Amino acid sequence: MAAIYKKNNKFGLMSDDGHPLTNADFDQLEPFEMEGSGYHLGYVSTHPYLIRSDDGVIFDIFRFDEECTLKEAMERVLNWIMPGLQLFYRDTDMPLDFEKMYRVGEVLRAGFFIDVSPYAGKPMHKYRYIIASAHAASLAEDDDRYPLHVLHANSYLKVLDIYEKEDVTQIFLIHIPAKSIFMPILDNLWDININGDRIVDIARKSLDDKLRKPIRENLEEPQWLERTEAHIGFDNDGERMSLFPILLYKGGTAPDSIVDMGKAIRKIGDDTDPINLILEEPQETGTLET
Repeated sequence: MAAIYKKNNKFGLMSDDGHPLTNADFDQLEPFEMEGSGYHLGYVSTHPYLIRSDDGVIFDIFRFDEECTLKEAMERVLNWIMPGLQLFYRDTDMPLDFEKMYRVGEVLRAGFFIDVSPYAGKPMHKYRYIIASAHAASLAEDDDRYPLHVLHANSYLKVLDIYEKEDVTQIFLIHIPAKSIFMPILDNLWDININGDRIVDIARKSLDDKLRKPIRENLEEPQWLERTEAHIGFDNDGERMSLFPILLYKGGTAPDSIVDMGKAIRKIGDDTDPINLILEEPQETGTLET
């Protein structure tokens, strides 16, 4: 069984006999989720790597295939983000350490299935999330009072804007594919234009307009507020969700019922492009030499 060693305040993996399997390059290093999984999880800053425990082979599962040029990668990313892009909403009064939790430009992983509504009225709560996504699965039925849309638990969301007005703080997130989260070129997503208007300006105008609209009473019902009270990307203790995905395949780390729900959300949300599927099947992708 491999062991973790420390050198110059960095961490590496070594075999039982003390032979280094990796260099001490990682800021964090830990067994992957369950003892006996056969892998370790290492972080360089916030970038996670999967490390095979028996031989130290490192997998950068967030990397595009080597044969994919930067131009081709960007085209794939934008073709995933843009067509069908729509705004969704959820409100909450759940306390949070705002300065600690959200910073413009950072990427979060949802960590749970996110319930959202495609409409909203005058905000009655301290925080409003507005999410731009082309891959929210519609679970709405004819008699649905909300109607319910859901983003996958492994959704990656980039913080594009924090906007405060009339005691309401609006957090604007855009849904991006997993393979893009470490691409610096996506730092300019806030400048996307839709019909001549910047997407950030559209989001801010949404709050400006809705502050003058009537309340959506059905979105103030206890059942809906309970479904939308959690802050996206953080657990109940205010700790940031790991960027490493939940293993959503049969025999992985999630219950089969969650696996089935995840697959259904992917299918309904037209979200089956490999650009956004990270370890949802037990396969190795993208080896990085150590």
